[in-house]
Amino acid sequence: MYGMAPGLLVLLIALTVSGCATTAGLVGFGRVSEEQVASLSCSSEDKLLDRWTTISGVLQSRPRRTPANPNPPLERVRLIAPAAVAAQSVDIFIADTAQKKIFKYDRATQIITTFVDVPDMGNVVELYVDRGLSLYLVDQFSAKTTQYDIDGRVLQVFENRAELPQPISVAVDDVQAEIFVADQLRAHALVFNRAGNVTRVINAPKSGKTLIQSLSAMAFADNQLYLVDSVNHEVHAMSPTGKYRFSFGVDELVAPGAVTVDGQNRVFVADTITNSIKVFRGGEFEREIGGQGSELSNEFQLISGLWADNDLLYVADSANASVKIFRILPPCS
Repeated sequence: MYGMAPGLLVLLIALTVSGCATTAGLVGFGRVSEEQVASLSCSSEDKLLDRWTTISGVLQSRPRRTPANPNPPLERVRLIAPAAVAAQSVDIFIADTAQKKIFKYDRATQIITTFVDVPDMGNVVELYVDRGLSLYLVDQFSAKTTQYDIDGRVLQVFENRAELPQPISVAVDDVQAEIFVADQLRAHALVFNRAGNVTRVINAPKSGKTLIQSLSAMAFADNQLYLVDSVNHEVHAMSPTGKYRFSFGVDELVAPGAVTVDGQNRVFVADTITNSIKVFRGGEFEREIGGQGSELSNEFQLISGLWADNDLLYVADSANASVKIFRILPPCS
């Protein structure tokens, strides 16, 4: 890089290593162009995620306001067993199975509050937040899926002891106003309308020579449903009406768990054996994150929840007692 000041070269190298860059102080100096700066903060063959922040350790918490105490002083809390995460805009919802609470963390103020107490919360849970800011909690122990409004009031309970004895995952089609609840034991999903009535059943397709025995997670994006088969370690893509489309991941996944889909239709699947995230697009494997020798090697200990919102990926790591947030880097081209 002839014509570049030594100090600027050092800064550019440092930004490249750290995976972040800003145009301040770079564009207009020597031969550093806007395209070169942008290339430092976009995805490549070696990097898709950029560390953003981590929710862990001692956190500032504001107790609930009451008429007698409208401005209570801040307290300190810690996450103990964050088992699930969901987010929209600056609001991050975290289910802590040890404390039997759903917390709401404000990314702007960095204040955490108790969204709702769930005394009968079990150890296997999942969260989902829809466009109307309703929050859904799937609790396998109580065999029900509860919908809360933005203030933590119960709006609806979706349950069916015969067909949903072990609910494992929930997804919402905001356009059609339908709620999908997948069951681990029955290996199918029930579709509810907003009134709580079952409109149809989506049966898991055949996988090779054997029927799916168990579902571990589900996601919905771009009019496509993804069912994670934990026994045959693959993911099945289906239409919202239950038509089978294709399967993927059988050669890469060992013990698939949580799943989420980003705005580029990349499917992120947590693998609990390798403590990594496998990334697919269009049914094709793209990369591994967090595994031995891969991007962010040994980053995770026990991935219990995934959520993608805009250009951010949220990873609940229950063994690390943390929720890690990564920026999903845009394509360089």
